[in-house]
Amino acid sequence: MTLALATVRSIVSKQSGQSLHVDYTAPRQEDFAYHEELRTIAAKEKSISVNFRETRRDGRLKMKDVQQLVHQYSNAVFYICGPRSYQNAVQSYLTQCEVHAERIKVKEFISSGQRHATAISPKTDLIYRLSTGKGYIFLGLLFFIAFLIQDALDLEFEWLAILQRDESYKRWTGWFFAGYIAYQWFLSILRLLGYVKEKITIQQYHLHKLAGVLAR
Repeated sequence: MTLALATVRSIVSKQSGQSLHVDYTAPRQEDFAYHEELRTIAAKEKSISVNFRETRRDGRLKMKDVQQLVHQYSNAVFYICGPRSYQNAVQSYLTQCEVHAERIKVKEFISSGQRHATAISPKTDLIYRLSTGKGYIFLGLLFFIAFLIQDALDLEFEWLAILQRDESYKRWTGWFFAGYIAYQWFLSILRLLGYVKEKITIQQYHLHKLAGVLAR
């Protein structure tokens, strides 16, 4: 909440007129810090709006809520702050709404005495950077160009040709390919069943896209 409150106060003090919407989530009304201050400012400032989302009454933030926000604020920069599960869910929703990675900012609250931790682990951050924006497109093109070069120069690896004639190799690569297809269909099936909006995680979504790139 610190980031949102500081931004609200800055807009008010500078009278900048910058548009800001705060979607504030807490279990009950009494759990909202600075509730009265935010409510009062939102009532006075036309450029500032605040939605107090009581999860025990209204439920958690869902995909349809994020879709509405993205539609309403189509050019906005989205700042996410909260528990790791909340961060991952909202990131996933925004990504599925085709919000560019540069417009998604994650801020993690670190309590006193905690060692600083980034919102995304290094492994997940690499996956996230490659699979958002145009990163995965460039990666796919790189593999495709490498294939064209290999075909044009008629490059062959003798050890690989020998291995490909082995029956065990054929059998295991066949099973691997079947598993790959099943994995790629996994999220599609969830989408058809209506589960993808709630159960997909940001890392699963990006891995799915990267796996598609490797198929090229």
